[in-house]
Amino acid sequence: MVYNSRSDFADYGVPQTLDSAASESMEPANTPDEHTPAIDSLTAEIEAEWTPTKADELASRLASRGGMLSNQGKLDDAMLDLDRAIGDFERLVEREGHGNLAYKLGLSLLNRGITLCNQAQVPSGAKDFERSVEIFTVLVEEQKQAEHAELLQLARQNHSVAMRHLTQQAGGAQGQQAPAGGNRGPNYDPNAVIPMREELTRVGVRELLTPEDVEGALEKEGTTLLVINSVCGCAAGGARPGAALALQHTVIPDDVTTVFAGMEKDAVDRARGFLSDFPPSSPFIALFKDGEVATALQRQDIEGSSPVEIAGKLADAFDEHCSKSGPSIPPEEFAKLETARVCGSTVPRAQAGS
Repeated sequence: MVYNSRSDFADYGVPQTLDSAASESMEPANTPDEHTPAIDSLTAEIEAEWTPTKADELASRLASRGGMLSNQGKLDDAMLDLDRAIGDFERLVEREGHGNLAYKLGLSLLNRGITLCNQAQVPSGAKDFERSVEIFTVLVEEQKQAEHAELLQLARQNHSVAMRHLTQQAGGAQGQQAPAGGNRGPNYDPNAVIPMREELTRVGVRELLTPEDVEGALEKEGTTLLVINSVCGCAAGGARPGAALALQHTVIPDDVTTVFAGMEKDAVDRARGFLSDFPPSSPFIALFKDGEVATALQRQDIEGSSPVEIAGKLADAFDEHCSKSGPSIPPEEFAKLETARVCGSTVPRAQAGS
């Protein structure tokens, strides 16, 4: 099956950001590496102070770099960028009310759908194509923005290809297969992510390192919390301490687990197979009850929320669905713990063969 793409925002003209001066200074990049210095700088600025203008430029550059990486066959790296971009655009469009950026969300979903399909995750890719079609249909047919008609046609074509693929493969477990290509080793230096792992494991969260670990945890009866960890400082920097704080509640799940996006990739792919009703994103927190999702916090629900706010949402879910007495570790031990303060852009990449 062949999926047609628009490689990046540069192909679609210079991105129009929320700030006209920023838009004028944002030249299209010709290679993924040309975006990296600005992405690193914007990530650090946003971790200090989130603003819509900065978030828009960062998401635009991430989406552009992700599209380029996808076209180069660097699918895992592309997914990391596209996940972040979509999470940011969802916040800007759906929560902050910047509807003029909806086309960027649609284009990012289109390119992530292509990347997912090329990783043999066709059901998830089809969902992204469907969302892209919905967005561009509103823009073109309801809001009469004819300049997006080509993207609407492209999204519809790719959605049709994906659905035809699924029809032909009926009965197969497409969303549960490991990607057919790309590097299956870790994206990041394993030693560099240890503090991000330990922020969860030291409060009793159990790591799931293989697809079999995931199946054993999520298919069983009772309640299980799953945290999809990530190196992203903006969102995961709130998700990890939020989840840890939630486990100080008087009622907690029977089991608390985690997988790490970009590290144990087969385990993450299998976990996302249990979350097929949701677009893939990281960080992501889900509470399972008897093998079914009872509550989910997607990246868009996490980013911009404080750890206390995240913990409050989880505690409400624990009260509703769980019965095990908490906390997961004694309060006096929890008080001694420190948060891992790491900027995602500074985490070193894994060496080849690691």
